[in-house]
Amino acid sequence: MPKLHLGGFRHIENKKRVHIIYGFLILSVVLVMIAQFFNRDYENVFLCFLTLVLFAMPSLIERKLSIDLPDSVTSIGENPFQCCSELAEIIVSPEHPTLETIEGVLFDKVEKELICYPQYFTTEHYAVPQGVRSIGANAFENCYLTSVTIPDSVIHIGDYAFGSCNFLSAVTIPDSVTSIGKNPFKYCNHLTEIIISADHPVFETIDGMLLNKEEKTLISYPPSFPPQHCAIPQGTRVIGDDAFYFCTTLD
Repeated sequence: MPKLHLGGFRHIENKKRVHIIYGFLILSVVLVMIAQFFNRDYENVFLCFLTLVLFAMPSLIERKLSIDLPDSVTSIGENPFQCCSELAEIIVSPEHPTLETIEGVLFDKVEKELICYPQYFTTEHYAVPQGVRSIGANAFENCYLTSVTIPDSVIHIGDYAFGSCNFLSAVTIPDSVTSIGKNPFKYCNHLTEIIISADHPVFETIDGMLLNKEEKTLISYPPSFPPQHCAIPQGTRVIGDDAFYFCTTLD
């Protein structure tokens, strides 16, 4: 399983780099074409035009996969579409007895759980709809989000819910959340801040680390922290599963 997560992380990084390189090359060709037009070198103008057409072709033929979930499917486990980078659409009928999609995101409308935020989406911010009570395990796996808003209706965040969200920089956990599974921020290499109010009934942050203060458990140590020595807070009784996963900067 770790190899699968790492592969998704690398895929996101590579896709961003490709977009940047593509943009630079297209801009260069356009500038050359304009220069050749003013030089009345129409043959080179035509060649530049053909080059731009070739650059556009991959996006025109890009695979955009979809999946149709029939009404007979009444139960889905943790995000079944992890690392499905080309899955652009999850289709659910409006009459489905248990599932629904809102803005392309898959939910269990009976359990009020967010099941899957498709990796294909490239928007930078997402607001979880008010009324959702649970963010499922691996629900945001490998997404491009830099920020996410969690409403005060959410009471549970599942295992690795934001795993491999490499561009996520900060997350605020509302006071309504009373249960968090295994390190929800595993592989979040740019996460610098987990924000929790001082009056939160269950969780707290100490030196940036996320802890369950009732169970005295260290849940997550963000891997984006600069090289340093980590002093586990006095009184901590349990270090949770994968709490320090991919923390390569610890002294």
